[in-house]
Amino acid sequence: MISKLIDVTTEFNANAKVQLDIGEWDYVVAQFVSPTGTVTFKATNDGGAVAKTSQGDAKSAINWNVIQGLNLAANTSAVNTNATSMFKFNVVGKFIQFESVGQTVGKLLINYSKIC
Repeated sequence: MISKLIDVTTEFNANAKVQLDIGEWDYVVAQFVSPTGTVTFKATNDGGAVAKTSQGDAKSAINWNVIQGLNLAANTSAVNTNATSMFKFNVVGKFIQFESVGQTVGKLLINYSKIC
């Protein structure tokens, strides 16, 4: 298994969201620490590309749809969280977004995983 852990706390807190490219991975696990409000989970395949100009990427992605993640403690699915928790997301789109308008987190860690 190959994995990569990143801390996106600063980006999330500055923008009230973070958008990541997860297309090359089998799944991701997001750890939310002390969110001050509800964080919604979304995904898209639309990188916001402009025909013959750009390929699009996580930053320009559009047409987000709410998705479910698996709460690893409760073993239940949810479309958002408002508490310290860990959620697993199978790759359901090329890009994933965590958004919480006007809210912050104490920490947001993302672990990308690929089964070899």
